[in-house]
Amino acid sequence: MKKLLKKGVALLLVAAALIACFCSCSGSQSLMTVDGSTITGEIMNYYAYISTSMLELYNEGSLDYDAEIEAFDGRRLGDVVKELAYQQILNDYACVTLARQYGLEFDDAESDIIDQQVDLVIANIGDKATYRDFLNTVKISDKTYREMLRLQMLVTKVENYLVEDGGPMALTEAEITTAMDTYQDDFVNVEYVLLTNRDLKTGEELDSTSVAQQKEEAKKVRALASSGTDFHKLIDKYSANKPSDGYSAYIMKNDSESKLPDEFVTAAFALEDNAISSVVVTDYGFYIIKRLPFDDYFPTVVKQTAREAKFDQAVKDVQETMTIVTTSAYNKYVIE
Repeated sequence: MKKLLKKGVALLLVAAALIACFCSCSGSQSLMTVDGSTITGEIMNYYAYISTSMLELYNEGSLDYDAEIEAFDGRRLGDVVKELAYQQILNDYACVTLARQYGLEFDDAESDIIDQQVDLVIANIGDKATYRDFLNTVKISDKTYREMLRLQMLVTKVENYLVEDGGPMALTEAEITTAMDTYQDDFVNVEYVLLTNRDLKTGEELDSTSVAQQKEEAKKVRALASSGTDFHKLIDKYSANKPSDGYSAYIMKNDSESKLPDEFVTAAFALEDNAISSVVVTDYGFYIIKRLPFDDYFPTVVKQTAREAKFDQAVKDVQETMTIVTTSAYNKYVIE
């Protein structure tokens, strides 16, 4: 099966070594209300933790929230995380409003999934004591954590219900036709070989000699590909990324969630169909990319992208009508 190559954000608390310390305000203290829903300190802590994870700025188990982050115009990391958390709260609680509008609720089976998810987290990080210690570290109670898991499940349920085929916001044939034209130039279908410059177990960069050897190996692979060697065999033999559900994948030109190197994306879109790239040098290593023509999976990619865009617009429309009231405690909330 082919796929749209993008990396989403995992919203489960997992066994990360991240240590986050948030403001000292009471966890039950109200920081704001969003359309009548109260956002407590604990809830904000949860979203701050998630937003920190989204940034993927891990540093041996700790972060300097006072550091100025170049990627965010030199702003303090803690302030960036607070803003991201705020935006995610608005997104999720807009979905709560949509759920109310369309009468979406949980049944008993869905509620049981929350317990299963918590049990899975506990199993992943060790035992219940470790789980409690972890929640204490990020200043979230078990009750709030379960409420947040429930909320994330509701967000997914709302999106699936609204925009999937048969839902009240399902794409019309005219919208699908328009999307096919709109996204024609926004996607490429590719296969690639990655000769990584990092240790696959530790993630640490290889020494200069090993990196040079990988680069020479990449040149060899590129020559073999250009001479007609089966590209799938080259992937199987040389690539650090082994295919799990098909060799090829679609990538989007402007995808804010993608973790693909910019050099990879630029090179892929510069290719003609069936062409082989030169060796593409990135921070992750050396890529050899083959661009493929669009296939029967392309309409699925287009529909998926168009559905996401339509749902995102519905969320934005709700946000414009929301009543948001922050308290003095929110202004004092500092991630440090």
